[in-house]
Amino acid sequence: RKRKKTKFMMNNIFYKKLAKGSFGQCFEAIDILDNGKPVICKINDELEMNETEGHVLKMLEYRGFNNFPKLLSIGVRKKRPYQILERLGHTLEYY
Repeated sequence: RKRKKTKFMMNNIFYKKLAKGSFGQCFEAIDILDNGKPVICKINDELEMNETEGHVLKMLEYRGFNNFPKLLSIGVRKKRPYQILERLGHTLEYY
């Protein structure tokens, strides 16, 4: 199935909005610099929330918890805080 590209951001191409919540949005994406590896891009509404969540994900990984997505990148682009996360599998809509 061919997907329509919707947005471009750094090394990732956004394909489809997966979810929108109280604190931001999640997009399905691929990392064009890592052989098209599927990733999730989470765009948060608040910088403090983005940094706190990023810190928690880093600590979970450091302590050996591997059942959470790995934080691949974090930052701010066009005044929007974002996280690039490892994709763990399908969304619940798939099932």
